Amino acid sequence: KERIEAQKEYIDRIEKILLEAAEKEGAEIPPQLPSVKKMLTLQKELSKPPENNWKCNRCTLLNDEKATNCAACDNEREIELKGDEVMCGICWDMLPPDRIKDTSCGHQFCEECWSGYLTCKIKDANVMEIQCPDPKCQREVKEAEIKQCVDEPTFKKYGKFLLNAEVAVDRKKRWCPTRDCETVLKYQGTRKVTCEECKQSICWNCNERYHRGSCEKKSCC
Repeated sequence: KERIEAQKEYIDRIEKILLEAAEKEGAEIPPQLPSVKKMLTLQKELSKPPENNWKCNRCTLLNDEKATNCAACDNEREIELKGDEVMCGICWDMLPPDRIKDTSCGHQFCEECWSGYLTCKIKDANVMEIQCPDPKCQREVKEAEIKQCVDEPTFKKYGKFLLNAEVAVDRKKRWCPTRDCETVLKYQGTRKVTCEECKQSICWNCNERYHRGSCEKKSCC
């Protein structure tokens, strides 16, 4: 650290000499100054912010390229589109239109981000009312959209999770208790319910094979 500070101090002194020499017409400049001048130029180049950093149009603060809002005034970043490129609303990359998915709500996302977003939701079993990833949008993503954007195994998993979620919140639906049967039973108004898949009759009250009398004194028919 001390060495770096000493180098900075040395360069500052040389810069002062250069300025004084420039003010005096015909002043003799030491031969080592051109190389020092290059050092100064390099120092200025290194001190420049990264090209991808963006300047806030409200407070002029330079913000990190990945930031969506200004760190000082919270002003939202304004993106300048180049030619026919379209900005993905998730990764903020500028991409050609053929790599962008248009949604019914008008928000645009690249294929990779859109598919990844939906796949993550499904893997987390968060399938009830999947919404547009835009934080200001409340639109629910339709099943047809999901089918187009995820692979077949993921979509099958989506269907299973969705059915599980529906059964969990609907008191008139339940899974057939018969072993290896994956059918959803629907309450028909009587306690005797017959599974359409395995043909087993179930008592809706106790969720076991249908029986005569009360559930406490079962007598299977």
